[in-house]
Amino acid sequence: MKEEVRLWVSTCPRCQAKGKEALQERLHPVQMPLQPFHQVAMDIKYMPMSRAGHAYIIVAIDYFPKGVECQALQTTTSIDIFNFFVENIITRHSVSRVIITDYGFPFQGRHIAAMCQSLHIKHYFSTVYHPQTNGLYSYNTTRQDSTRYSPFQLLYGHHPNMPLNNHLDSHNNQPLNEEIGSFETIKSNLAQIRTRATINIEKAKQRQQRYIDKRILDQDKEHKLPFRTGELVLKLSSRAVVTPVATIDDNYQGPFV
Repeated sequence: MKEEVRLWVSTCPRCQAKGKEALQERLHPVQMPLQPFHQVAMDIKYMPMSRAGHAYIIVAIDYFPKGVECQALQTTTSIDIFNFFVENIITRHSVSRVIITDYGFPFQGRHIAAMCQSLHIKHYFSTVYHPQTNGLYSYNTTRQDSTRYSPFQLLYGHHPNMPLNNHLDSHNNQPLNEEIGSFETIKSNLAQIRTRATINIEKAKQRQQRYIDKRILDQDKEHKLPFRTGELVLKLSSRAVVTPVATIDDNYQGPFV
């Protein structure tokens, strides 16, 4: 009976449109960026309306050193995305070489296209994903598993000054944080920790790939690539991602070729 139920669900159009589980694709690690904010991913997350009228959060994640920038938005037009990127990435850090987003309409607007063209930024589109923010300050000052360093340390070459440091310094004649050093010392330290972080990221990517491949093979010993050219597929509905009524709507639309 269990096999009959599994077969029925796997061939039921309604079950497929409403289902949440997607086929697990093999991991394809992205190329390691050359420097901080060389490659940035952006996404927009729906949230409950605030008193100030903000209903969205835009998140930008730097692929190296994994730092995060985010901002609450009232609307998600192309000009909103443009202003966020200029104010929070370009003017604060540097001009990125690569931007990665999903196919959402705000990311396909003329302002983003014009910015990428004038600044020679490559804009790549990917499937929908969800970068999460869990306290911006805490995230940027916490050691990441993949790099073994905090984003702050990889950006500036030293540990950030924390509120606890200020509290302890007030009770001691000797400050906790010694003088950071000369410019050459900072530069040397920064180069060393970034090199070590790059090695750590490569090791983490290899571990992740081995884990995903093993999980796929364990689930299906005769696993085949889930999608091939010409096959019928279902597409994740945008309403299932950005609206609070996703639970009563179909999660997938289609089929499409």
